[in-house]
Amino acid sequence: MEKYGIQLFQGAGYTEGMYWAENDEPSYRGLKYIGSAGPVWDSASAIQNFSDRTVLLFRSEACDRAVDPEPLRVPANKEIRQLPPEYDNRLRSHCFE
Repeated sequence: MEKYGIQLFQGAGYTEGMYWAENDEPSYRGLKYIGSAGPVWDSASAIQNFSDRTVLLFRSEACDRAVDPEPLRVPANKEIRQLPPEYDNRLRSHCFE
């Protein structure tokens, strides 16, 4: 099974995230942010100077559909595979069917 996770850093009115590939290294290739209009692609922005860290479940590189308009909020610094089943199943239902 593929190992994956998403961590987001919230600040300045938007949220940016990183997608973890199998090698456990953060990848900036799938970086996106969630603005007032919803998820947006952003290929190479640096993540710095963020406060109020939180984690949201949102679309990843493997996902061709946006997650719910109000994404699930989960504890920071957790990989998706470590989350309770209701979080994992909800992400999979959007991205890995």
